[in-house]
Amino acid sequence: MEFRLGATLLRGSHVYWLVMLLLGIPLLLVLAVAYIIAVDRGATANFQEILLSFWNSPKPGSSMQLWLLVILIPVGLLMLVLHRFTYIRIASDGMEGYIPGLLGQGIIGLSTGHWRIPWGSIRSVHLLPPKKWTKKPAFDLKAYRLVIETDREQIRLSPFPWVLRDAPDHRLSLRNASRMKGFDATEVIERAPLIRALRARGIEFSTTPPAAENTIPAEYDLARHRGLVLQLVLFFAAGLYALIDGLVFDTYKALEPLPVGPFVLVGLTGAAIALVLGRGAPPAERAIVGALMVAALTAAVYPGLLRFNALTAEPQQVPYRAVSIGRFESMESGFPDMDLRGLDIDKYWLQYPEGMEHPFVLLRGEGGFYQLDLAPLYQRTRDYYSANE
Repeated sequence: MEFRLGATLLRGSHVYWLVMLLLGIPLLLVLAVAYIIAVDRGATANFQEILLSFWNSPKPGSSMQLWLLVILIPVGLLMLVLHRFTYIRIASDGMEGYIPGLLGQGIIGLSTGHWRIPWGSIRSVHLLPPKKWTKKPAFDLKAYRLVIETDREQIRLSPFPWVLRDAPDHRLSLRNASRMKGFDATEVIERAPLIRALRARGIEFSTTPPAAENTIPAEYDLARHRGLVLQLVLFFAAGLYALIDGLVFDTYKALEPLPVGPFVLVGLTGAAIALVLGRGAPPAERAIVGALMVAALTAAVYPGLLRFNALTAEPQQVPYRAVSIGRFESMESGFPDMDLRGLDIDKYWLQYPEGMEHPFVLLRGEGGFYQLDLAPLYQRTRDYYSANE
């Protein structure tokens, strides 16, 4: 009898349809918008041209997003491959298992590596429910722990995700995972194939934690500490702002070094807030939450400075001369040179060889530094790509 470790708590077929749904909805929205624009333009553009304009429209940070995909896709595929190597085998003389350490199970206190347990070496087996019930099926099932104590070691497993090979997938359906009422996690865990297989071997389970586990302090509930909760709110708010304004709405490019003062001020202020709000929390939780909040606040300074500098500036259209592909120098004194080769519009720059002029809109407000307004530039590039498709 052999089990493999499922990559998720959802059945494989349901994960497939969920991924297709998540990818399909944005694609359908793009197609719908392209169709509406094509109908609105009438004879001036067809549906295919609109889609090509979407594809070729340059966007700040697109190269970074592509590199992120280049990194994430192989990592995801590696995780899926590693799950194929996992196993728990139950035989007449005992059980053995293998879980690659790269899967990260050890980070949450579960056993990794290769282990083998003869039936006669087992001293006790504990099936431990969650320390705190969430009433959310996926969280409660994932929190269950199967602890097998032997003469030499203690094996800790999450029993629910182990799927019996060549048998129906017992994991959650999308409907089960979304249910909040009428779901009994204890009943579901008892039906898990791994638990049923061990019971068939005569294994009896205890719901009392082993003695060694009683010495481990219970997990600290961050939600009960108002100061930590407030820090987490600040962390998510600042992080979300940095993500949206810095990546999604990234319409400015700094042409000079930004002043260091605001970063230092926000960092020190955040550290002081963390010290005050973290009082009464355990040192580890206090340090981690405080560090996350300070990092998010500091990261939000960069897009915030660009936004402040733009709001307090009068736009200036400045003529520039190309010195090479994507690099420009001002034709007037007092303005910084620009290197725009990282904007992923190489085809557009080809029409501006050395010596050709190009106007840019610059901003210099109360922030005290020059920055490029990318919106007019990208409007020009969109017009260029649309005209040359």
